[in-house]
Amino acid sequence: MIGSKLKEYRQMLDLTGATLANLAGINQPYLSKIENEKTIPPFDTFMNLVNAMAHILPINRDNEYYVLTDDGYDEFSKLLKIDIKFIHDEKNEYIIHVFFENNEIFYRREEYEEDGYIPDKNDLLADEISEKYFDWRSEISKYNLLELESRKSEFPLAYYDENVIQELYVFWYNWILGDIFYSATSDDAPMILDSEMDLVLQVGALRNQEGEFSPGESDDSTNITKDLLNGKTVIFDLKSVTDKNIRALLDGQLLSNDELEAIKFTLNGIRYNRQQK
Repeated sequence: MIGSKLKEYRQMLDLTGATLANLAGINQPYLSKIENEKTIPPFDTFMNLVNAMAHILPINRDNEYYVLTDDGYDEFSKLLKIDIKFIHDEKNEYIIHVFFENNEIFYRREEYEEDGYIPDKNDLLADEISEKYFDWRSEISKYNLLELESRKSEFPLAYYDENVIQELYVFWYNWILGDIFYSATSDDAPMILDSEMDLVLQVGALRNQEGEFSPGESDDSTNITKDLLNGKTVIFDLKSVTDKNIRALLDGQLLSNDELEAIKFTLNGIRYNRQQK
């Protein structure tokens, strides 16, 4: 199940196996075995594959309202340099240059009448630049972000915004892990091997209290199940189970506050029984 899901996302990105394998730091034959369900990758390799794809998936209908916001555009527009020049020669013309950092992202040269309309900076930001920022529904939107550097002029302006790129990564990271985890643990999930379920449970341990997967939150976490699988003996004091930095799971699902209180009550009962001996 996991291998076929990874293959599905790779094909959606129109990536070759060799390209994805290179991005994830593995070889293509090994990736082929993973995708064809002939081997279950270790957790680190699995996460390398997820991260590689999450970094290059594009804006689409599932995430447009998450990554493209008016506030985000307002902040982006403050970083733009707009230069409007007028030429009075045989004909009257105006030239517009819009720069983001060292990149010219918009250019126009047109004739104008003496009493005709000439856009000012505010007009440009409210209309044409805004439209080019939010307009992701072009053919280029089906491509992965590896195309960004070589074809940047064809991408919507939102792809120049580093905040949009980061939000895209966060969205797809959560989307891919959520898709794989909940597909494997739903009531109608297909039967999978124990070794594959072990990986699924390690993925589930990355969820936050809202049941979502956040790349920032998982960086400093330690998956005890993974340590056990690596042959280590883990000593864990149960009194820490209700600590705010501990995320306790049962069958891959986070314990609720009520369930944690029930555990705390049980532990107090054990302490009481020890004291009576």
